[in-house]
Amino acid sequence: MSNFDKPSNDIEQAIEGVLHAPDGDPEGAVRRTVLTAFARATLVVLLRPVPEDRQDGESDEFYPVHVSDGPDTGQPMLAVFSSQERAQAFLDDLPSAQAASKDSELREITGPQALMGTLHGAGLIINPTQALSFRMNPALVDILRADVASAAGKAQQEQADAD
Repeated sequence: MSNFDKPSNDIEQAIEGVLHAPDGDPEGAVRRTVLTAFARATLVVLLRPVPEDRQDGESDEFYPVHVSDGPDTGQPMLAVFSSQERAQAFLDDLPSAQAASKDSELREITGPQALMGTLHGAGLIINPTQALSFRMNPALVDILRADVASAAGKAQQEQADAD
């Protein structure tokens, strides 16, 4: 098992920088390094089998695991992880009452894919319950998702123009 107190990749190093930022990073420069690393990162998401009572429009096979945002239990947050080891440690630490989540499949995705897969009104948390974690509130996720969608649309248009 990895030592989770020390960063092992670019996004974890950026998160550690936020945790040790002087004066809480009032200009947000250090936090922007996390967002830049997030955009370039390969992350791990937990996908749970869809329950039998699934809602219309949900995936037929799996859906991403959302967790509550600490004391704000009503705020769903997409749980993503900076490594397979961190995702597995999260699953291993779940209480038996959350056995359904223990059956989750680990899948690698990019940061932009994670944003696009976040439910409307949900935030995103990297490495929930771990010291090297980072939260993006729902408003930030909405802004970043719109940026990703806009960039994807421009890329598709450029490709169409080239063809």
